[in-house]
Amino acid sequence: MKASGDRVSWDSPFPETIRFAQLDWDQVDLDLAQVDPIASRELMALGEGSIDARRREFAAGRAAARQALHGLGADRVPILIGGSREPIWPTGTIGTIAHSDGMALAAAGWRKQYSGVGLDIESLDRVFADLLAMITTESERVSLRRMLREAPDRTTVSVFAAKEALYKALFPQVGKLFGFDVAHVRPGPNPGSLTIELVDDLAADVSAGTSYVVKTTWQPPLVLASLAIEAT
Repeated sequence: MKASGDRVSWDSPFPETIRFAQLDWDQVDLDLAQVDPIASRELMALGEGSIDARRREFAAGRAAARQALHGLGADRVPILIGGSREPIWPTGTIGTIAHSDGMALAAAGWRKQYSGVGLDIESLDRVFADLLAMITTESERVSLRRMLREAPDRTTVSVFAAKEALYKALFPQVGKLFGFDVAHVRPGPNPGSLTIELVDDLAADVSAGTSYVVKTTWQPPLVLASLAIEAT
């Protein structure tokens, strides 16, 4: 990762077969987006009631997603919104979008290679007293005891981001909302990783006992969590 002025520039946390892009919100011109044949359709899908800050965030995320798709060689098409507010990726592709602190990040891959891609970015500034209790069980907190003792806020944010990245990666297979309680987290096999195991069946091919290793990357005050699930 690299710092550019006051901005953090993230290196891709994914293998080369997944394309990664970053765009700052202030790089988006909403006036131009509203007349662009692709971006305007995306903004229309967002709806007219959103404030400019939300429209800029959304437009930056979609623009970053199209950059990632362009790196794959995919067609340039609008990335619209599904019934659960998820991005609708072009046929044959899978991807993920994350926003935080004036930046938008996106990644995209081919469905023949990946069944899910998840990315989330969170800030220590969003930690509050009850957050850890909301996103983990007592047994998870016992597993994470050493990490929580050494870096409580960073660990809390990493767990939150990792579970969000898992949700985004699994949604294309599951097709429904699910909560933090169905995925139990413990320290991962490598520095900066967390292992998350499902404790409930979510779909025919996403069953309890399945575990995933989520990579977390730290750039104070931000944590970036990423996960790519290979197609079987």
